[in-house]
Amino acid sequence: MRILVTGPVASGKTTISSRLGSLLNFPVFNLSQLIIDNKFYTSRDEHFDTYIPDENLLMDYIRSSINPLENFIVDHHSFDIFGNVYFDLIVSITCIDPQDNLFTLRTRLEERKYSEPKILENLKVQLMNVINEELQRFKCKIININNISNENLENGINEIKETINQINKGEIKNRKQLEEEFGEENEDEEENEDEYLEKLMKEILTKQGALGQDEMLDEIQYEGEEGEEEEEFGEEEWKEEEGKV
Repeated sequence: MRILVTGPVASGKTTISSRLGSLLNFPVFNLSQLIIDNKFYTSRDEHFDTYIPDENLLMDYIRSSINPLENFIVDHHSFDIFGNVYFDLIVSITCIDPQDNLFTLRTRLEERKYSEPKILENLKVQLMNVINEELQRFKCKIININNISNENLENGINEIKETINQINKGEIKNRKQLEEEFGEENEDEEENEDEYLEKLMKEILTKQGALGQDEMLDEIQYEGEEGEEEEEFGEEEWKEEEGKV
């Protein structure tokens, strides 16, 4: 059973992951801490108070130390590096509704003494709900848990346990069935990454109401020589932002 627990910083990922690891007797891999402890990073972004992962080193570790395992839990706020990995279950933790949960998230980040740019970036990601948009690519069962607290922690754990039972009984497709149905390494999704990023950016801008439809199409260009330059720049910027720990 392979489980990914994801969500913004301070949303409760580590709480859920640790509890599940104890209940299921599964190893838990906190990738953010693993990157720091093993120095799997290329540099440090002082503005965002974060490390820029070395994806080659990190992927080597995942292939050699995590992927061979039949059972494990991964705890990380970003999941781009898992584009070619199938999971049995993804637990997505958010705190976007109601609005006062954003205040709760900000308070948690301030208590951790995060810089203001890093706080604002996490709040923006949470507000736009980018995480759930991207998770649909993984095909597997996704459980959404909103605003982890002492009151609803047990409810969330019970829902996860029930879903695991359903997967084990064959009532929900497991990762091996998904591999057979969609391909061993999600190749189609990987090949269309540029189209996906373009579509996602348009959806985000539309939801924000920042641009009208015509303006939006003018702003995001992916054709012609000028468009190719903008695509290259935009992709690098996107990967840089998404690659932060």
